[in-house]
Amino acid sequence: MAQSILRLSSLEYDKILNDLINYIKTKYPDSWNDFLHSNLGMVFLEAVSAVGDNLAFYINQLANELFLPTATQRRAVVSLAKLVGYTPRRAQPAQGLIRFYLSSPLSYNVVIPKGTICETQNGIKFETTEEGVIVSGQSEVLVNAIQRDVGEVNFIAQEGFNELLIEDVGAYEFHVEVNGQKIEETEFIVDTFGDRAFKVEEKEDGYLLVFYLSEGDRVSVRYYTTKGKAGNVASGSINRVLTPIRDSTGNTVGILVDNLPFAGGDDREDVESIKRNAYLFTRTQDRAVSVEDYENLTLLVDGVYKARAKLVNWGCSANIVHIYICTLDSNGNPAVADAGLKARVEKELTEKGILTVNVYAQDVAFQSVSISGSLKVKQGFVFSDVTGRIDRALREMFSSLDIGQELRFSDLLRRIDEVEGVEWVEMTSPTATVVPASDTTLLVYGGSSWNAV
Repeated sequence: MAQSILRLSSLEYDKILNDLINYIKTKYPDSWNDFLHSNLGMVFLEAVSAVGDNLAFYINQLANELFLPTATQRRAVVSLAKLVGYTPRRAQPAQGLIRFYLSSPLSYNVVIPKGTICETQNGIKFETTEEGVIVSGQSEVLVNAIQRDVGEVNFIAQEGFNELLIEDVGAYEFHVEVNGQKIEETEFIVDTFGDRAFKVEEKEDGYLLVFYLSEGDRVSVRYYTTKGKAGNVASGSINRVLTPIRDSTGNTVGILVDNLPFAGGDDREDVESIKRNAYLFTRTQDRAVSVEDYENLTLLVDGVYKARAKLVNWGCSANIVHIYICTLDSNGNPAVADAGLKARVEKELTEKGILTVNVYAQDVAFQSVSISGSLKVKQGFVFSDVTGRIDRALREMFSSLDIGQELRFSDLLRRIDEVEGVEWVEMTSPTATVVPASDTTLLVYGGSSWNAV
């Protein structure tokens, strides 16, 4: 999708230079009539034109960063989103199960403490969130874990506003204590010593924590960071235990480790997602009244990829809204939402909806569409390179489809034909517009295969 551009100034080097020359010809026709590039005066005109071109460029760039649809710099997009009350999402840690096991059973229990650190071969760390026990006579236990690192900063406050920069874009959670008392995160900080709080501002290279404190306050900041999507590791990726596991006598136990798949990890929200979600947030005003409100607010929930709302029972004392949702798996493909995501959707939509509305999250049905045909590439292009570009174009096309939306054959043919290197294409499958089986079915990309002509 092309980025719209706002142009306040159309001045460019050639236009400025021509305007200057025409002005001189009109103003000083007798004293300056030599406009060859070797003329010393032309050096000055060209220098002025270059400066004017640069100034016009920066004017246009600054103008674009003042409006959400045209802004491209993350700093500007984040600030504009906050103006409408939308706070961009931070990174999310992956979660899953780690299997701790012994080469052979022991005659006593082995305790896996909460907070045990494990890691993958490439150094991604995971931490257990509960205690596990390998019972006497058994050889393994599954323990819930989360992908995260922990950092801590301590300092003595000065009078008034204090700032602390956490230089990690993966930071997602902050625990702050002042003089041993925990304080909460808030959206705004005022210069008062009443209720203690802190706010978090996103920066290009991390997050800035802002406090209003008394001189001499002892501040302790414990923060959690995550690798985001990189934490969605496959089974067997975790292979080292960093925290020593000891028995009741203090001797180290030789524990082996692997894992089931981890999921749910995500990087902090990107620029295009912030712009889209700020728009959705503004449209709904953070409350659910219409069907569109329910759909838009569902799309703002972490982990939701596509959503469709249906009024099942309306206009009575027990209104029912079904929200059909799906998520993305670790490979970026549409997948069924888990129970936790469904629960979050129901909770958030219930809180923002009418009191008499009951919200139920439902599974989206998937309908795979495979693409095949005969393909002729233009002279000078490599067949495999062209089919690779077609594959990327088709994935992008399918990602733009909404739940219940058909795939028009003409759009499919045109999208393939627009790919660089395509001479012509003849479709084998599909041969007509693909219509979803129901209005709660999502068409998903099933891959493509091509015969060279």
